[in-house]
Amino acid sequence: MKKRIIVIFLIIFIFFSAMNNVEAKSAINNIDFEQLEEYIEQEMNKHKVPGMAFVLIANEEPVYMNGFGSQKIGSDIKVDGQTNFGLASVSKSMTALAVTQLAEQGLLDVDATVVEYLPWFISQNQELSKQVTIRHLLQHSSGIPTTSYGLEIEDSSNNGLERQVKRISEIKLVFVPGESFEYSNFNYWTLGLIIEKVSGMNYHEAMNKLVFQPLGMERTGFYTKVSKLNNLSVGHRLEAGKNKPFDYAPPYPTVASGGIYSNVEDVGRYITTLLQEGQYKGRQVIPSEAVSELFMEPFSISDNERYGYGWEISQEENTKVIDHGGDYPNFTADVYLFPEYSLGFALLSNSQNDVTHSISENIKNYILGDKLEQAASWKEDEYQLAKVILLVATGLLGLITFFVLSLVWRFRNFKLVFTRKINRIKIIFQLILIPIIFIGAATVGVYFPIFMIGSYRIAVLYAPDLVYSIIVLSSALLLIGLLFIISAFIRSTKYIHHEKGKVIVTK
Repeated sequence: MKKRIIVIFLIIFIFFSAMNNVEAKSAINNIDFEQLEEYIEQEMNKHKVPGMAFVLIANEEPVYMNGFGSQKIGSDIKVDGQTNFGLASVSKSMTALAVTQLAEQGLLDVDATVVEYLPWFISQNQELSKQVTIRHLLQHSSGIPTTSYGLEIEDSSNNGLERQVKRISEIKLVFVPGESFEYSNFNYWTLGLIIEKVSGMNYHEAMNKLVFQPLGMERTGFYTKVSKLNNLSVGHRLEAGKNKPFDYAPPYPTVASGGIYSNVEDVGRYITTLLQEGQYKGRQVIPSEAVSELFMEPFSISDNERYGYGWEISQEENTKVIDHGGDYPNFTADVYLFPEYSLGFALLSNSQNDVTHSISENIKNYILGDKLEQAASWKEDEYQLAKVILLVATGLLGLITFFVLSLVWRFRNFKLVFTRKINRIKIIFQLILIPIIFIGAATVGVYFPIFMIGSYRIAVLYAPDLVYSIIVLSSALLLIGLLFIISAFIRSTKYIHHEKGKVIVTK
């Protein structure tokens, strides 16, 4: 009887494995790799992206892997399958995989509260922070706001990560843990510290032991400005609408949320292991439960969008799609999984230009049966917006200059004497109301980056053109507000004009 049951289970397993292979082959047969290659090169050239790398995995094998362009703009050194790029927030899924393995080892419980591991983890609304669990951190449902990004510190010491996470005391949770979703890097900084506490290793060592070494990801790790890793792509930031080399090393306290560097060869191994529930080349390298936990109980964001542990999960064309993107000030990345097809791909770029995400989105749609569409870039639109803002600011500064010069010319021979005969309504309007409007608008502009991200340094790091243009416009608005005050003061005076020994009094 037992033998029959075993045979039945084997038949079912073989059947579903065969079905997965058929679906994967069907999906691959729909792909024209020559057309796909031309598409990536065409979009790179159109948007002036220096270099990219792409890998497509099907049935545990890289069916296509290639590097495009150069490692640095103007360089002859080509990108290949082993060229390292910053993964940015794609790193979150790897941090999550380390967490689920520690849970399988019994070293932590994802439903335990964070204060059980970090007793000092207390926000400004103390009772709410005591309810935050590790699962809440993994799924960005802790209530920690996105703007907490601005609390990152640059501290490479052994206790740098703990110092940063202790800044939870400066945060007010924006909702009851588990009731809503708000993406925040602070969640994964905290997970990085919990990994250190329960494993007894620093985050780098823990990731090497739990993820990189078991998967054979030999060239995956962490970058510093003094590292001597060869075949490392130079990152590029968009400045004045152009890609310029920009050397940025993520501070150690932030690496758990986005500090891992890798290449499409290693990421291909990662994709394969996830699709095969922890197996690589027939060997169980990661516990299957640790992998399945990543996607098992995702948090609902909308009708068709959910968030697992470091992964976004959606249903498209009757197919489950699992993905995550990443953005550095100088790199972008995307990883997509199609578990029903046993298929996945990664696209890495050495440019901040988020056209990478649009290209990836179009490749995803292509795999699902649509045509390849032209890619779009918000970063390029952002630069156009910055130019418009700067143009308006320049016009205002021109008017201000003209107004000041005209005042100087008009009153060059006048002496101003204060008088009490004032049209109070007009003066109140000019002295208070109009200046408040302009100075208020200037204040909103100056604080806009802090409202959005929480830090000027981070805002300038990611969007220098937009931030600087807003500062120039805010300065122009501030000057206009001050000029209205000066104008109101002048209108409340008598003008005494000395001309050839005569005194002419003008109102």
